[in-house]
Amino acid sequence: MLINLINFDTKSLIGVLVWGNVATGIIVYLYQTSHTHKSYNNSIRNMAMIRFLSAAGYLLLFLRGDIPDSISVNIGNTLLYTCHYLEARLMFKLINVTSKKLNMILSAILGISIVSFNLVEFYYRDTSLRVGIASIAIFSIFLLPTFQLMISKESKFKRSISIFYILLLCALIPRGVEAFLYRNVSLLSNNYFQTLLFMSFILMMISNTIVYLLFMKEQSDVVIEKMATTDSLTGLLNRYSFLEQGKLAFESHKSSGNGIALLFFDIDYFKKVNDQYGHQFGDEVLIRFADILKNSIRPNDLCCRYGGEEFVILLMNVTENISKNIATRIMCEIENYTFDIHSDFHITTSVGNVYGIPESGELLEDYIRKGDEALYEAKRTGRNKLVTYGCDE
Repeated sequence: MLINLINFDTKSLIGVLVWGNVATGIIVYLYQTSHTHKSYNNSIRNMAMIRFLSAAGYLLLFLRGDIPDSISVNIGNTLLYTCHYLEARLMFKLINVTSKKLNMILSAILGISIVSFNLVEFYYRDTSLRVGIASIAIFSIFLLPTFQLMISKESKFKRSISIFYILLLCALIPRGVEAFLYRNVSLLSNNYFQTLLFMSFILMMISNTIVYLLFMKEQSDVVIEKMATTDSLTGLLNRYSFLEQGKLAFESHKSSGNGIALLFFDIDYFKKVNDQYGHQFGDEVLIRFADILKNSIRPNDLCCRYGGEEFVILLMNVTENISKNIATRIMCEIENYTFDIHSDFHITTSVGNVYGIPESGELLEDYIRKGDEALYEAKRTGRNKLVTYGCDE
């Protein structure tokens, strides 16, 4: 019958958890040796440590009766509570839950669980009471990550992992009720509640290992994508990414009849900055310049480091006067900016401005070319000025 699928010997299931945690710990450790990102390495090492400590905790439970209870019961359960706590903390991290309050609550639950369980074991040595306290402790530790997974605004895949936590919580409730009401339960009791509980642990062990690695792969992909699309120094879009996104935005505005402006910036005499103050300060100038540009545009505008000391802003849905006002305001802010390292040092910028309502045959590259020509004219005629393409300044 199908019911036999959940009719297993409890000690055998604990043995599966011992070897399963050893195997998944080794897999995670091997994954860590081939991973190069430091922050992810820390998470992967923590995950491997949790697996190996869990294996040790379950091994102590497996040896119940063969070793002193003070080791099997007290140390074994304390190890497992700590591993459950670390696993919950790791899950918080991987779904970007950074609340100090939640972490403090989780830490308090761990402390209360360990103290309560060991006091009950020391004073009462009642196996049913011990099972009931353990059920409450594990339920309390996993309740917070389960809830956070369910309400997470992350991907559906991440939220779907909560089903394994829900299964575990559901298995803990009848086990705890049975322990408190019928008083005839021990760790190695063979019943369906025990079987469901330890099968839930096995499923969580396997699924969580896979999930953790997939989560970190997902985060690693985000980092790689960011590195491929942004300038590493300033955090702005790089030239390639700007051209890709800019072309899409440009084409979508052709039919709207709204104006687009392109501002082409060049830091005046930037080579002298590097020659006089060094490249480290030159990098600081580029970073602060980029910060001013970022803070001067709206979310739907695009800003990039086009190359060297050249920057480009693509303004959507603007008038010519607005584009000029934005450029003028940026020029003024740049000129008045004071650097902490060299307070007497100031920079200026030349700007080429192109404004228009794109026609059917026009391309973003046409605006960039015109902006470059206007910028060249601004630099040729004195620098620290704004020149609009097609206008006499």
